[in-house]
Amino acid sequence: MADGGTATRDPGSRAALRYHVEGMDCPSCASKIETAVGRFEGAGDIRINYHRQVLAFRLDEAATPRSAVEEQIRKLGYGVAPVEAPRVVAGELGAAADVALVRPRQPWWKGKKARLAAVIGVLMVAGFAVSLAVPALDHWVYLPAALLGLVYFGRKAIAAARAGSPFSIEMLMSIATVGAIAIGATSEAAVVVFLFTVGELLEGMAAGRARAGIEALGALVPRTALRIEDGTAREVPAASLKVGDLVLVRPGDRVSADGEVTEGESEV
Repeated sequence: MADGGTATRDPGSRAALRYHVEGMDCPSCASKIETAVGRFEGAGDIRINYHRQVLAFRLDEAATPRSAVEEQIRKLGYGVAPVEAPRVVAGELGAAADVALVRPRQPWWKGKKARLAAVIGVLMVAGFAVSLAVPALDHWVYLPAALLGLVYFGRKAIAAARAGSPFSIEMLMSIATVGAIAIGATSEAAVVVFLFTVGELLEGMAAGRARAGIEALGALVPRTALRIEDGTAREVPAASLKVGDLVLVRPGDRVSADGEVTEGESEV
């Protein structure tokens, strides 16, 4: 199978699609997306790697157009873009391992959640200042901050519920916010959405740092190998190695594939 943003077709006439899903930072996110994609007719073989933010699946586009799947993922609050097929490195017993796709990433402070947290924080500070000046307005001044967070996360909660995940963390947070507003605790509601937004932001930052580390390790994988053919070492693409090939690893070289040492001694 060849994964890619452009369709390739298997014998069952299902296109193999591969996407980068921005904002998919945790198992909960992956579960929501997997459930949503799996509900589409003709979708199958769904594989998700939230560490790398990669979604791969097969889709019968005669039953469901890919644009419908992309739109559903966006409704859940994630960015989605097709990516090229991953590079592969031949491994033990002919297995193939994906080499991490390195994508340019925007600074965390330019993301949606950072902007949302900043706006809610400003509204809360403004509300606190107004409540000190006019105590009678204490119930109303925190309402804008609470409603802003409720609209943002409430839309995601409703989209997740329609896609088959009614008990998402966004749904629980939205219910808590609505309940706080209903009993007149608007300041508590504002604090709930603010802390939840900050928590989501920190989770994304932590996942981004871990992802950058994984991609840096993936970038160390050698792209070529010295394959011995007729007693001569010849440089070939590492992805072209097959079971039974004999590879020369010189002092200081990176090992290009899993294998068994047949001759020589060294330290790795």
